[in-house]
Amino acid sequence: MEASDRRMPRRGWRQGNRPAHSRASAAASGRAASVAGTSSRLIRSGEGGSVPLAHDSHNFGHVAQSGQSCSDGRATGAGSPHPEDHYIPAIHRLGMPYAIISDIHANLEALDVVLADIAARQPDAVVCLGDFVGYGPDPVACVERVRSQLRAAVLGNHDVAALEARDTVAAKFNPFAYEAVVWTRRQLTDPVRRYLEGLPLRATLDTALCVHGSVRDPIEEYIFDVATARASFDAAPFALCLVGHTHVPAVFTQAGEAVVGEPLLPGQSLRLQSDRRYIINVGSVGQPRDGDPRAAYLWLDTAEQIATLVRLEYPISQTQQKVLAAGLPAMLAERLAVGR
Repeated sequence: MEASDRRMPRRGWRQGNRPAHSRASAAASGRAASVAGTSSRLIRSGEGGSVPLAHDSHNFGHVAQSGQSCSDGRATGAGSPHPEDHYIPAIHRLGMPYAIISDIHANLEALDVVLADIAARQPDAVVCLGDFVGYGPDPVACVERVRSQLRAAVLGNHDVAALEARDTVAAKFNPFAYEAVVWTRRQLTDPVRRYLEGLPLRATLDTALCVHGSVRDPIEEYIFDVATARASFDAAPFALCLVGHTHVPAVFTQAGEAVVGEPLLPGQSLRLQSDRRYIINVGSVGQPRDGDPRAAYLWLDTAEQIATLVRLEYPISQTQQKVLAAGLPAMLAERLAVGR
């Protein structure tokens, strides 16, 4: 079930020191200091701490089996349905500007506006944090439009739901989301399906860990509050984690034992400090839910260590008309205008 539709609790948005009985955060903070000082280190599953893979069971039938090679020539690990669980694609050019997008949700009008703005800024790379499809009327066009421009991308829960033969992830959707994912399954072409099937659960960008939902559950867990953010801080020794999934731009900061969360505002420049750890939600391109209907993405300058949220207007009415013409629920069109 989608976050805004199941009314996720917002309590715990801000919180100070963690309870005295838990020691994991201190260890994670210590690891983070070394990560922050070594910008070339990669975060990989099984390296520098345990990162549970809650959805390794999603096998769509086209990933390599144990002992076979991935597309980059690396061998997969024994027993893992995801070769990327053992090899996470990484971007090695340090100190460069990046554009981070997420939750396109088959909204071509929003995507085109965002891509035009990104092209004008000329980043070193564009990264997508998942949910290419779902809700919107242009799943195939969106994947085809953006895939060639991406240096890296990860799976989102709606991508998984559109691919799965049995309703595992989709079974948890609200009726509107479920109707949309069933419709989306009928639209996907074989090339688009193969592209989505090949996406990993995690990717790395300099020292940043990129996931759709959270570190401990990349597909389904929402980071809305400090308690959930703390669990991700404890799960891996990253200095910065970039997420989507909630459609609400936000930043969670860990300084010592304290974890604090706050909204990330348009145009706000967040300077990343080396003695702190961050989880940044980059917002949604195609279906914002923070009360601002404008498309959102994150501009990340790793040379200056500054993250800036970008908001852009797009022709919402055109997308709304296409949603209705496709026979999708009217609610999915209506919510675009209010950003909820």
